[in-house]
Amino acid sequence: MKKLLFTLTLLITVSSFGQSKNDSLISNEKVVFIKKNSRHLINKNSKLLVLENKDTLILAKRYIPKFVYPTLPTKKETRYFKTMYPYIAFGSYTKYESKKNEPLRQWNVPIKVFIDKSFRESDRIKIKKYIVSLSNLEIPNLKISIVRNKSDSNYHITTTNKKIEILNEKKLEQYSDEQVENRFKDNANYYISSDNNYKSSSCILKVNLDTFEEKNDVIKKIKQLFFGSFGRFYPLTYRPKESLLYTKYVNNDTISAFDINVLKTHYNYIYPYKVDFNLLSYTLRRHNLLLIFSQL
Repeated sequence: MKKLLFTLTLLITVSSFGQSKNDSLISNEKVVFIKKNSRHLINKNSKLLVLENKDTLILAKRYIPKFVYPTLPTKKETRYFKTMYPYIAFGSYTKYESKKNEPLRQWNVPIKVFIDKSFRESDRIKIKKYIVSLSNLEIPNLKISIVRNKSDSNYHITTTNKKIEILNEKKLEQYSDEQVENRFKDNANYYISSDNNYKSSSCILKVNLDTFEEKNDVIKKIKQLFFGSFGRFYPLTYRPKESLLYTKYVNNDTISAFDINVLKTHYNYIYPYKVDFNLLSYTLRRHNLLLIFSQL
């Protein structure tokens, strides 16, 4: 009975607050899920929520858009995409709560790319062409451009003579023999700077040119890493083979429809707070009913 009364009171109180799509979240706001409500009390006069440990939180409601997937030509394609996207973005194949509760990683600033002159001129032209093709997709909330001066950039694509560690050298036993043996082949990686909400603000992509047997593979590697850095996307080992995320991707001037849908899904909305897999799956199940609290 107490649980029922609390739930009713909570819903009435929440509905009394205005909802605004432009509501901004202040830095000390936290997302709180209330699963056991029987001992929580609401002060009806001041609209405060008092917890068992005597912490007091302000009850408020914020606009949180419903997470949506793109509409694909067939139901089969739609089902496959809905299965693969949680893995690509979070490393999880499950629909709902996961023990591997990874955060959603997004760029919340325009990406301004500087391509170092240490690359061959022909390669620099190919890299530029690829970046422009991504920019021309006009993905909402994902702005990409090329700048001439390094000082104006927040994304630097450059070369290095040093070996780049791809695997955890202290835990090589957790990888396959093939992975360990080839860890310095086609050696390249990216390094992202993010805030506490996992919003990316800068990146450096390094390439060790001496480790590439086929020079054409340099462009392919950069294309895959650059695309993956939009969300620290997890690679695909099966299909679709035309995707930049496919581990055995064959270089192609066309960006696949699958990859375009990944970007449209990932950048449909920029969350101004940390969003992990369990939170996002909760919004899929419960729609927009999320409670955001600011601790006093």
